[in-house]
Amino acid sequence: MNKSLAKKTDKKTAISTREARLARLLRPRSIAACGGKEAAQVVQQCLKMGYRGKIFPIHPRKKSVCGIPCLASVKDLPVPPDVAFLGVNHKLSIELTRELQAMQAGGVVCYAAGFSETQREVKDGYNLQQQLLEAADDMPLFGPNCYGFVNCLDSIAVWPDQHAAKKIKCGVAILTQSSNIAMNLSMQQRGVPLAFFASMGNQAQIGMLEIAQNLIEDKRISAIALLIEGITEIERLLNLAERARAIKKPIVVLKLGQSEQAKRATFSHTASIAGAHEATAAALKRLGVGQVKSLPVLMEVLKILHSAGPLNSAKISSMSCSGGEAALIADAAHKRKKIQFPKLSAKQHSNIKKTLSHIVSVDNPLDYHTFIWAKQNALTRTFSAMLTCNFDLHLLIIDFPNPTRCSDKDWIPSALALKDAVKATNARAAVVATLHENMPQVWADKFMQQGIAPLYGIEEALDAIEVAAEIGSAWLHLQKNNRKEKASNQLFLRASNEKVKLAQANATRNTILLDEASAKTLLAQHGIPVPRGQVIESSIQACEFQQKIGLPVVIKALGIPHKSEVSALELNLNSHTAIEKSCARLQKFAKKLLVEEQISGAVCELLLGITRDEQFGLMLTIAAGGRLVELMQDKVTLPLPITRSELLSALESLPVMPLLKGYRGAPAGDIEAFLRLGERVSDFAEKNEASLIELDLNPVIVRTNGCKDGSAAIAADALVRLTSS
Repeated sequence: MNKSLAKKTDKKTAISTREARLARLLRPRSIAACGGKEAAQVVQQCLKMGYRGKIFPIHPRKKSVCGIPCLASVKDLPVPPDVAFLGVNHKLSIELTRELQAMQAGGVVCYAAGFSETQREVKDGYNLQQQLLEAADDMPLFGPNCYGFVNCLDSIAVWPDQHAAKKIKCGVAILTQSSNIAMNLSMQQRGVPLAFFASMGNQAQIGMLEIAQNLIEDKRISAIALLIEGITEIERLLNLAERARAIKKPIVVLKLGQSEQAKRATFSHTASIAGAHEATAAALKRLGVGQVKSLPVLMEVLKILHSAGPLNSAKISSMSCSGGEAALIADAAHKRKKIQFPKLSAKQHSNIKKTLSHIVSVDNPLDYHTFIWAKQNALTRTFSAMLTCNFDLHLLIIDFPNPTRCSDKDWIPSALALKDAVKATNARAAVVATLHENMPQVWADKFMQQGIAPLYGIEEALDAIEVAAEIGSAWLHLQKNNRKEKASNQLFLRASNEKVKLAQANATRNTILLDEASAKTLLAQHGIPVPRGQVIESSIQACEFQQKIGLPVVIKALGIPHKSEVSALELNLNSHTAIEKSCARLQKFAKKLLVEEQISGAVCELLLGITRDEQFGLMLTIAAGGRLVELMQDKVTLPLPITRSELLSALESLPVMPLLKGYRGAPAGDIEAFLRLGERVSDFAEKNEASLIELDLNPVIVRTNGCKDGSAAIAADALVRLTSS
């Protein structure tokens, strides 16, 4: 067997193993519900969903639940259940889990709290969770501290409360740790086709990513949303993302725990580690996983992904019968970097113009006026002409009237016309209501059935389009750079486990902060440009060195990390007298000083930094440098290793990019020189991975293309922190 075939066989085996492990649990033919009120709700919800399998209520005193005879104990079960819901206290949950494992049940959903999520208040919470895991052994365990799941595809509700989901043929899956959020999402009235949702609780054994790996193989599921508080299974994340791209099923994430308050709340609630937000976001972006910042945008992007899939870019069109609506969406898009309304070509303009009154001005966004309002055939011709334009998504802005007081009769032709235009052109389209309440659920459901995404609110719609485009463009990038990116991801994967161990080890080891002179010497050995400089102990030595490099010079006190904050440096020294005075003052801070050439001609100042994340290892940060880093608070973080294209993309996303390109006729900066410096910083970090804790170059001065001495991008200041052993 050749290596390629063996690799494919190994992948199929891994997928089938995952499916087999969770098949009985997630698609059970028999359900046992143990306990009182919550267990009774599971029985009720299963019956309400139309579940056709066997249901076994278990309670020591009740005779029946919802008309189904009760069993007194787990031992009375006629067959090992495919899944058992445990709606009992945490200690009894452990006992029942042990009994169910012994009879080879398919899995357990543990509702009870009081495990590791309470370890701050309850001393034995962690120990109880370990006992629960030991009782489950190799039997799949959902939770503890969770509601369970609802499988709308197979009419299964292992869920101890109300929900508004219904049986569906295909749709999206949503996984979250929070039971209440999962229940709230099931109540949505936005037309999201909800095929599966679950609350994962503590994820003591089965994690969210393992469930996602199983669900992604289901042909009836179009996309998966993850509401995560932290990621610990790095290898599983990488495998999931790679599989998602291979079978074209997008994944979108809402990361919780960005603020310190949120981190404390998630810790007390589910005992998960809310990892560093920026590092997680960077890793997900690298892997082609979409990211949102709010639940409403999550709902909107899921509708786009279900109906249209990922978008290659955010080039869109918009149609409305009002110039005001056209202006609204144009203004909303104007402040965004990704959304584009491409100008119509002469042919496109002509085709659309033929369908409209001669007094209508044709543009994108298009105000088609009310001359053709409520005229289905005329609307179909206009919509079809616009949809033939090769854009990623076509929007129709339309707000429906209040159904309790008004008639939507005159709105129906527009809806039917868009449906006919989509069918005729096979283009991807969405309907946008400017106000959420102006898209009744009945219309949202109709549009989704037609493969048209009903979007709520202009801002949310554009947010969702950008996320769908980020996924699609990342997939295209990974496909075009297949070999290089795969090697990069393999290194990322191989290093991840080591990096986690290193981060844990380094937390207890002493570190050394190199002084600036030592740091720059080390960096220069790796080809990173730094100013010419020398360590001195007297003004005489400073003047002697100045004579070699010319004026002006900079003098800094060594051993002080943030010199500008305590005035431990002097700039623009243009005479021996100034140098002598400076040395006298600065030697109050430190005996040894660093004298350097003054770097002039800066087009822009940037920051390049390396930090070590406890989950993802070494991360590179790029931001506006100097004093702007605190003022602008705008930065991009990338997991190492990086490619030049990633570094360029990060640079282009910063507000200082216009300065580098030559703002208002000013000289442009040498972007290529900065990219080379960035690559060398990345290479330095990789080679020193075992000992590097932190690196900070701020500012990196970027000068014009005319610099001939190789210093068009130069690290004017440097901080390096290493482990002591």
